[in-house]
Parts: sequence; structure tokens; C-alpha cells
Amino acid sequence: MIDIDLQRAKDGLEEFANENGKWQYWINAPKGEIWTFEEAWAYVFDDSRIGSALDAGEIRERYGANIHNYFRELSKVLKQVPPNLKPEDLIKLPVMQKVKSAAQKLLNSKMFGF
Repeated sequence: MIDIDLQRAKDGLEEFANENGKWQYWINAPKGEIWTFEEAWAYVFDDSRIGSALDAGEIRERYGANIHNYFRELSKVLKQVPPNLKPEDLIKLPVMQKVKSAAQKLLNSKMFGF
């Protein structure tokens, strides 16, 4: 069984869901303190080991088909975001509203205590 780091996943999902205006932080982060779209992606799927658990079928087994599908949906919309954009251009993309919505579904799910 893969040891999933739910806190890392939650931290990344909060970035994507724009919790507490985090997208503005991508633009206005203090010098030397950078949090990016790519880092949030890595937190959700790599650092938390959610990606490995999805591939192994463990998300479906442990949390159900809905949670599994929500992560697949998030992954799909994240792949629609063009790479290497400045944060101020990134947050203006229409697809970012889909990213936000997909992340909010997960944050409001039983996986994170709701």
C-alpha cells in the first residue's frame, strides 16, 4: 500500500483552488519565496504520492470511484494549461477556472474530512 501524504496533496489543492487568494501570491511572492503552478502540481501528484496511488488503483480502492475520477479530472484539466507562462498570464486563462473547480471538489470530499 502506498503511503499517501494527504497534507501535501491538500496544500497543492489549496493552491489550485485559489484558497485565500493564493494565485495572487504566485505573482507577489516575496523575493526568494516562490510558489508556482508547477510546484502545486508536483505537490498534488508527485510529492504526496497521489499519482502513484492513482496508477496502482489505490485511490479508487481506498476512497471510492468519485475521488478517483475527481483526481483524473484535475489531471486532465492541468494538462490543458500551457507550460512556461508568467503567473499573471496563467491566472487569466479560462482553463484555470476548471482547475479551481476540480481542486475544490477534492478539497470538499471525504478524502479531506468532508
